[in-house]
Amino acid sequence: MRHNNSATWSCLFYFNYDNFVKNLSETFQRVVTLLKTEFVDCEKCAKKEAELKQKQINTPSAENEELTQNFDHEYINLLAYPLIIIITFILLAAYLVLWERRLIASVQRREGPTVTGKGLLQPIADALKSLFKENLVPIYAVKWLFWIAPCFSLVLSLFLCIFLPYLVDHAGVESYYSIIYYFAYSSLSIFGIIMAGWAGRSKYSMLGVVRACAAIISYEIVVGTILIIVILITQTASFSVVIDYQNEHGWLVFYIPVLVVIFFISTLAELNRTPFDLTEAEAELVAGYNVEYSGLIFAFFILAEYINILNTGAVIVILFFGGGQYIGPDLISYLINIDQYLAETVNNVSELIKAFRRSRYPYLSGKLWEEWKTSIWVIPLTGLHKLIILHCDGLKFISKYIVINEYTYILVFFIKLSIYCMVVILIRAILPRLRFDKLIEICWYYLLPICLVCLFVLAVIIVVYFT
Repeated sequence: MRHNNSATWSCLFYFNYDNFVKNLSETFQRVVTLLKTEFVDCEKCAKKEAELKQKQINTPSAENEELTQNFDHEYINLLAYPLIIIITFILLAAYLVLWERRLIASVQRREGPTVTGKGLLQPIADALKSLFKENLVPIYAVKWLFWIAPCFSLVLSLFLCIFLPYLVDHAGVESYYSIIYYFAYSSLSIFGIIMAGWAGRSKYSMLGVVRACAAIISYEIVVGTILIIVILITQTASFSVVIDYQNEHGWLVFYIPVLVVIFFISTLAELNRTPFDLTEAEAELVAGYNVEYSGLIFAFFILAEYINILNTGAVIVILFFGGGQYIGPDLISYLINIDQYLAETVNNVSELIKAFRRSRYPYLSGKLWEEWKTSIWVIPLTGLHKLIILHCDGLKFISKYIVINEYTYILVFFIKLSIYCMVVILIRAILPRLRFDKLIEICWYYLLPICLVCLFVLAVIIVVYFT
């Protein structure tokens, strides 16, 4: 029994071993074939991937092109755009000085700069002269503050340029609160004047600082009140959205013309421009807060002043004159309809006058009637009719042929900015300087009450009709 059991166990083991080897060999063959097919498939996939990569290198896909375009656009906005704006404004400020000298000379019936390149190279000559002049520092001055003040004023004025949208797609450092950011940073300009006056350790410079602080603090309240009114009208605190609002509804200067004039006066006071340049009154303070400065650091103050003029003009153009938009298309069609209605009305009135005279004097005929019907009452109406028709044709031409793109937007924007600069320069050439007490009196007694009344009326209108 024992032998038989061992024999049966050996037979069973041999049988199981044989099946195990067969199963193992079959499994191994399956694995080999599977690996071969996988290896072949991997080779095919690798070839396909290499071909696709080669195609992408030769002809990039639309997604890659979109990614590269977006990256390039962001790169231009973050780096190139501010740099271009800063360089442009430095050159514009330099040639704004030349334009001011030429324009004031023409008002005063003299020639102005005509020597260096017939005057066109005069800003470059002035910059080189300031560069090579000695920078004198008073003995008792706070030297580190004396050097920081002009640099702070110049850097702040250049920094403010970046917040403003100059292109048709409103590129640049733009946010929903750009108006608030701009005027918050612009209020820091007083610190450059304070540092300059304090560091010079001169009673004349300190008097100029006190005047500048009083004027800027007073007129900042007026400017802030008008900005609140603009934000309430447009329902936004973004420069770009304000431009879009004016493109749809018309320029804000047509809605609040009095406040635009007040805003312009307030910005003149903040810029220390004539007739409010009491911080630099030569007859009283020699030169004001910058009396101790010379050379290149004095040129920094002058450059910052003219860059601030350009910044303020750009803000006025954006907030009240539609930026680079000429006039919104909806407003143009509305004005065309008004012109057509006025032309028909004037024509009907002139025909009524002719019919009345014909019925009153029926015996007139021939040349006598022709002379009589073109009398003193009809001639002005006929001229007004032709003028309205001409204005209507001009609006139709603008709406049909003038299309706003990148180039026309920049052109229109800088035409409006140049008009603002010309008005500022002509005011300096024409008006005398006010007394300091009159400057403060105009702000607190006249301008601020008008702005507060307008703000109250606008708030009542919003509460009654829009809530």
